[in-house]
Amino acid sequence: MVHSAADSERRLLAETVKAIERNGYMNISLRDIASSAGLTTGCLYRHFPDKEDLLVRAGYVVSEDLARRVVPEDGGGADAFDALLHVGVELLSLTRTDPNLVDFFFYGPLYAKAAKSGYGGTPPLFLSRIRAIVEQACLQYEHAGDPDLLLTQVWSFIQGYSLLVRHGTVAYDERSLVITLRDFLGARRH
Repeated sequence: MVHSAADSERRLLAETVKAIERNGYMNISLRDIASSAGLTTGCLYRHFPDKEDLLVRAGYVVSEDLARRVVPEDGGGADAFDALLHVGVELLSLTRTDPNLVDFFFYGPLYAKAAKSGYGGTPPLFLSRIRAIVEQACLQYEHAGDPDLLLTQVWSFIQGYSLLVRHGTVAYDERSLVITLRDFLGARRH
């Protein structure tokens, strides 16, 4: 069966995400991904020059999926605190139900390679949406003056807390998110 280049690429990315969910991103096999997509390893290399490129592109797929599932499309409406809390709650919920995917999202090569300038000029959708909420928070809350600092604080806390929850070091407690966000943001501006 002959597949279009776009269809082959889409299938390879979909199979990569499935393999990551099953086995974690450090344990994927390019041969298995190609086979699951009904393609050859040579075909995979025609679309992706190396494993890192495949993982970065799969990271974009995951970023888009998580942005749609986790981040309110309207940026959270009127209150950035509520939007950031929602994102944290949803990501931590996914840490418990889909730990390999969240691990890949936080620690895979996408953000190391693409977050600063965007891979191919396009920042990951999740990062764009969370950045918009952070910028909104800087307008609404007293302690939130620097969007870069606040993004680092929020991202680091959620990432670190999810790792603790995933490994059973601490039990998930939404109050930790609420208290930490209140500390980061301070009081609402009038």
